[in-house]
Formats: sequence, C-alpha cells, structure tokens
Amino acid sequence: MRMINAILAIFGILVVIFMLSGCSFKYFDPQWYKFLDLVEKESGFYIYDKDLFQEYNKKGVKNILSNGYDVKYNTDETIRQLDSRLTEYKRFEVYYIDSNGKEHIISYIKGFTYTHYGLWLKGDEGRGFYWETKETIDREATSKNKFYMEEKNNDK
Repeated sequence: MRMINAILAIFGILVVIFMLSGCSFKYFDPQWYKFLDLVEKESGFYIYDKDLFQEYNKKGVKNILSNGYDVKYNTDETIRQLDSRLTEYKRFEVYYIDSNGKEHIISYIKGFTYTHYGLWLKGDEGRGFYWETKETIDREATSKNKFYMEEKNNDK
C-alpha cells in the first residue's frame, strides 16, 4: 500500500509541474537544459578585432575605420540545426573588405533558439483569446558574453 501511495504522490507532483509549466514538457526535456547551457557558455558577441570593434562602437553612424576601409554589415542569419528543437544562429556580422578583396570579420552575434510545444491561452480584449501550441524561445546576447578570438586569420 505504501508503494502505491508513493507512486501516486510522485505522479501527482509530475502532474502539478506539467500543469504549472503551461502543459509543456519543456522541463522534462534534456534539450532544454542543453539550450540553457549553450546560452550561458556560447551565446554573445564574438569579436575578432578588439580595437576595430571598440572604434566601430564609438563612431556609431560613421562607416570608415581608422585603417581606411568601409564597415560593412551582413544582417542575414546563418542557421544550423543542432537537435530537433534546438538551433544555432549567427547574425549581424560586422566586417570590412581590404584592398585585395578579402573580407575580415570584426564581430558577429551568436545565439540559440529552443522550440517547445504545449498549450497556452493567449490574446487580449481587442484580438480575442486563442490557444497557442508552439513557442520559440530566442536568446542571444542576454548574458552579455563577449568572446575575443585570438586567431589573426579571420577571413571568411
């Protein structure tokens, strides 16, 4: 009898966790914890040239660096699927092109997304209420990580 009560108690705790998490299995999914670990350890700014990065941040709108080259921006995302619910992306790449036509990366942002499924009631008075079954969590530089790359070969 004690065994049955213990099993029912464990099952009851799991049901409560399931209901409080929006009927989502996110907290039971190992990919969720892998996502949190990757966000903490790998997401953020990747800086190849610290001096040019600081100069670029100070200048703001001006596009010419002290080395005489124009700053270029690539706003396209490079997306790589890591697991069924986990993706990695790179976006907002800052670089310059030298006189030989080579692209030299100054910095880019690396982040991760996690997609999970559940049942959430969303909406408001104007639009109305509806059920949402899919949610994507996107985290990039929330941890304010900055990684300074030591390699001098930062060509694309």
